[in-house]
Amino acid sequence: MDKLTKSFFQEHGRRGGLKSRAGLTPAQRRASASLAARMRSGHAPGHLREAFDEWVEAGADAKTVTVGYAEAVMPTAWLLGQLWNCRDIMPSTLCADLDMRQGSTYGMAVRRVKAEIDW
Repeated sequence: MDKLTKSFFQEHGRRGGLKSRAGLTPAQRRASASLAARMRSGHAPGHLREAFDEWVEAGADAKTVTVGYAEAVMPTAWLLGQLWNCRDIMPSTLCADLDMRQGSTYGMAVRRVKAEIDW
């Protein structure tokens, strides 16, 4: 797990709930801000995109997903939120699994999937 991801989990916790920023070191605050900036800019880390890929391949009905090398179990809603603005292009096989045109982004897929989820 890279330093940025580790710092994110330290700030947000393994289950995705926000923790107080008061206990963070300045380096952790900078790392967290950097991850947040990357997410807003449209690029999501590979371990999040991979978790989404695996979730879709498993049937897209589980309420939790396993994320990263540490195999953190996170709510699916948290993962979808992390990928909401992702502009990375999905692989063609994933596009086919979701009945989306090739060249679709993870953000497009997440918004479509979220609209179709009953829970």
